[in-house]
Amino acid sequence: MHLPFIRRTTGQYPLSIATSLALESATGIHPDIIALEPPIIRYKLFYINIRTLFRNFMGAVETGGFSSSHPADMAVLLIEEMEQIIQIVNTYATQEIKVVFYLSEYNDLELKYSYSFIRAITTEKQRETQSYADEVYKLIIKHCGIAAPVGIYIKTFRLKLEAESYSDCLILTHYAFDLVSYPLFSKLMLLESHTGHFKDRSLWYTKYYQGKELIRIPFREDLLQIFGDNELFRPFPSNNRKEIIAIAEKYNWTATTTKAKISMDLKNVKDPFFKTIIGKIVG
Repeated sequence: MHLPFIRRTTGQYPLSIATSLALESATGIHPDIIALEPPIIRYKLFYINIRTLFRNFMGAVETGGFSSSHPADMAVLLIEEMEQIIQIVNTYATQEIKVVFYLSEYNDLELKYSYSFIRAITTEKQRETQSYADEVYKLIIKHCGIAAPVGIYIKTFRLKLEAESYSDCLILTHYAFDLVSYPLFSKLMLLESHTGHFKDRSLWYTKYYQGKELIRIPFREDLLQIFGDNELFRPFPSNNRKEIIAIAEKYNWTATTTKAKISMDLKNVKDPFFKTIIGKIVG
């Protein structure tokens, strides 16, 4: 086993630190977040993005710790983390909570979102990391398909999430795009890695690219294509985004502003070319 992986930074739970902090918050033991009861008990589903577990693992390994490592080493340890997560959830659950580990391929983004700017791998380091990650994912799915560890349930999706049931769901992901599937659930609550913060839809504007100040911008699939995120969509030019922000301020948009109002208000965009593109994206 690759020693730097074993020595990675972990938290109160034997999980990579960013993942542990999220689970500490979900189970009510996070040192900086007061909880009267474990928040995890409010949900019937817990969706966990395997890509996020991979990212958190990478972030917990010391610089240079990946050199000479084999994807199988990480796959084994990530499967162990997945087993640990199930045990942790079951320890605190007062009702059945189905843990769904998932892997979305995000296929055909260019075809479905043809008026958007899709992020692409551009450097050799990015290509190497992606190739390594893909091999890890294949090994995890292969192992869990042949000799599934007790309780590990993995779903794969081509693009968007699919719901196991129309239930209240907690989700651990760093892909903002996953959140556009919220109508499939009675409630979808984001659990952030690192911070352990719980965020409902009213706070998802922070998942836009440089989104901390975009409180007026509702989180929507169409606006995600314009404002971008850190994983899949590049944002439109700054001047375009600033024009929409000004319109949102003028017409008092909120997290629940309807598509009909957004479409009507965006007719005030002055740039004719951008206005045409908005019409294609927003409708």
